[in-house]
Amino acid sequence: SFPLASALALTGMMLATMSLRQ
Repeated sequence: SFPLASALALTGMMLATMSLRQ
């Protein structure tokens, strides 16, 4: 299992990318 920090980091990156593209 991946650490919670890794999951949060990946989610944050995805959200940031979406915001930039928007």
